[in-house]
Amino acid sequence: MAKTCAVAMPSDLNEDIRKLIYEEPPPEVKLPMYHSKFSKKVREDAKKVKNCHKTFGYAEVPLEPPTNFLKKKTRIVHRPLVDKQKYPQEAKPGLPPKPKSGRTKEEEREQKNFRKDNIVRVVRAVPKQPVPQVIDTRTGHAQKLETSGLQPKYIYRKGYGKVPSYLRQRYQPTYQEEQEAKEEERKKKPPLKYVTEEEREEMLIGLKKNWELLQKEFQLLPMVTDTVPKIKRKTQLEKRLKELEKDIDLIERNPVIYVACDNDRDSPRDSLKCS
Repeated sequence: MAKTCAVAMPSDLNEDIRKLIYEEPPPEVKLPMYHSKFSKKVREDAKKVKNCHKTFGYAEVPLEPPTNFLKKKTRIVHRPLVDKQKYPQEAKPGLPPKPKSGRTKEEEREQKNFRKDNIVRVVRAVPKQPVPQVIDTRTGHAQKLETSGLQPKYIYRKGYGKVPSYLRQRYQPTYQEEQEAKEEERKKKPPLKYVTEEEREEMLIGLKKNWELLQKEFQLLPMVTDTVPKIKRKTQLEKRLKELEKDIDLIERNPVIYVACDNDRDSPRDSLKCS
């Protein structure tokens, strides 16, 4: 026979002598059932005998016989009393008598050819043109072309791009006053200004210095001008050098120089007056 051995668990080792005596569990205490305080009154009301007309009316509504139907002018309608006061009105003059043509209505109807008039009206009528529209979405949303802003409408007006007449009338006196003020300033200023010897020498030194800088830049250009930018650069430098040489020669040949005070000249060389 195979032998079995019992293993004692740690929880079984905690033996308590108080657990050896069996004790009955305490009785379960139940709460009292809820009873409404109106339950007695409800039972008494249910036992009472009520009249059948106090709550829901007749059990079956009696119908009137078919001979007693609603007849005309049998219902009495009480309308509110309205005191109508009639004010005296002046009699209006009658209309002038209609001139008699001496023909009856049938004769006038026969004289007018309605069929011919309708044909002429239809022939002369202008057919109704469809309103031009533009579709601006792939779902088919349409809007009028005239109000969409896609049709050039305002550029074909007579006054498009022109100053309005009311603005010209408003600013015309101001413009004239400005021109008159400029003319007065021109008259006050001397027409010519004398260039002193010191200013002439300073001008010559500055022109020669600029010529030297341009000449140095011109000499640094490549020997072969095979591209368009190189050709343009060389042409510009040659032109500027010739202008500086002309200005230097003009100042050296003329010891007395007068400069015009007018600023509306095309170039500074036009304002020089030598003697």
